[in-house]
Amino acid sequence: MKPVQTAYVFGLTLALSLAACSKEREPQEDTATASDAPIPVEPDGGIGDGAGPPEPEPTEAPTENQQALLDSLQCSVVAGAYADAIAVRDFTFAARFWADTAVDAARLSGIFAGYAEPLIRVSDQSQDGAAGSLYCTVSGMLTDVSKPATPPREGELILRRVNDVDGATPDQLRWRVTSSSFVEPIQRGGRNDPG
Repeated sequence: MKPVQTAYVFGLTLALSLAACSKEREPQEDTATASDAPIPVEPDGGIGDGAGPPEPEPTEAPTENQQALLDSLQCSVVAGAYADAIAVRDFTFAARFWADTAVDAARLSGIFAGYAEPLIRVSDQSQDGAAGSLYCTVSGMLTDVSKPATPPREGELILRRVNDVDGATPDQLRWRVTSSSFVEPIQRGGRNDPG
């Protein structure tokens, strides 16, 4: 079995186990703080590049296992599932983790086109709260398993969810990726970050 397949199978098994344990939807407290201030979510939600509205995502519903990963209240499970989807180039599923519909499967496929077997290894996670929201920063390293000569890239995923406020919908309670700085330097609004 290839290393990326082994990592994917292990990661998916771990994520599904954790998702099953969190079925009671009890949020876990994480007292760690982010080393950097969280990236604010832009309120406009627009693309910002004049390209018009994003193409609609495929309407095929996620499988039961995929939905359990999407609904997890554990940031590490959601971030791991996103990384696993990228590793197997399932960009349709990976796009479901994004808060912004401008980040779709076609966009992720284009961004990761230079990576035959992208693998994101998570090294650190911290959580912070602000104004009714929780932010989770997940740091890691991106490599290409099939091209060891490709330089590894450090990056961060920023995820956000509503902090269990009264009246919050199930969708608002889900962890969603709001920005990433691996090879997809995208912030909410679908804008590429030139830095």
